[in-house]
Amino acid sequence: MKNLIIKRRKEFRIGFKFTRFVVDAFCMVAINVGWYKILYYRRLSVPTPKQLYNRVRFELIRSYNINRRNFKVWLKYKLLRSKVYYYWSSTDCDLCTASGYGSTNSIKEYNRVVESMYEDAEGSTSIYIVSKEEWEDYGDHQFRSRDRILEAYENGDGRKVIL
Repeated sequence: MKNLIIKRRKEFRIGFKFTRFVVDAFCMVAINVGWYKILYYRRLSVPTPKQLYNRVRFELIRSYNINRRNFKVWLKYKLLRSKVYYYWSSTDCDLCTASGYGSTNSIKEYNRVVESMYEDAEGSTSIYIVSKEEWEDYGDHQFRSRDRILEAYENGDGRKVIL
């Protein structure tokens, strides 16, 4: 290896040292083991100005989009106090699935619903904020439930369940 140098020392030492040379863009590790000093060095990758520009540009655009989305949510739910429409689905340990749509008058009530839902969860559970149009289209089906184990038993095969 061309990046590895082993030197014989005059005195006995045991130790470890890491140094980084910023000016030359080098990194070096020195390990003292007994009578020998082992040096390992390599050149650090230095980004080009174009790479730095692209990285900074990407981070600025990303943070702008995240802040804009957070501001819209804050404006809609906190400042204007609009209703929150949501879709929830849950599966318990007996493979009984349930899902439905709901609405609350404020984001605080929605947060309480989310806390209570995940507090009582026995299996996979999810809850999503949906638009008012989706809630109006599918909200009339308020609650759907399906017990897969009971269906398999009623079909005459209580030993295996096909998901």
